[in-house]
Amino acid sequence: MRHREIGMVGSPVATAFAVSLIAKAVLVTTFGIGVGQYAGEHRLSKAPALFVVAFGVSLLGVAAFPSPDPWHNRFGLSETIGYLSPLVLAIAWRSRAGYRGIVVGSAMAFLLVLAALVLDLLPPFVRVSQDYRASYGLMQRALFAGCFGWTGGLGLTLSRRAPPVGP
Repeated sequence: MRHREIGMVGSPVATAFAVSLIAKAVLVTTFGIGVGQYAGEHRLSKAPALFVVAFGVSLLGVAAFPSPDPWHNRFGLSETIGYLSPLVLAIAWRSRAGYRGIVVGSAMAFLLVLAALVLDLLPPFVRVSQDYRASYGLMQRALFAGCFGWTGGLGLTLSRRAPPVGP
């Protein structure tokens, strides 16, 4: 039996997978816009927000071009920009008082995302067994979980912080 990815053309769940990616793209982009607004109100760098929005655009591209379309892999690799969001935030906000917890949490999230990213990108460079190929999707889901876990934690943390004080 030939291995078929869940979002691949001809897969029985390809449409559902594309719809879920589009929903994720909308939510991630909306979150990125919110982080940008928060950053603007608190005079923080908006760079992390730009990386999150780029992640949303990449997700939309992956949904629009199902595998085996070559653009699927191009957009998939461009998701790496979004996976750098926790690192960008940790670096950009590191010197701001009162953000130590967010910075440390983002740095730790990046390390988890980096580990999953290395595992996700490893198969193209090594010969892999059929069993390993079958678990490739699990590594991709671990990568998503790390990044979406960070966005969820950051969203909750920022929503609980005090509003900005005057101009």
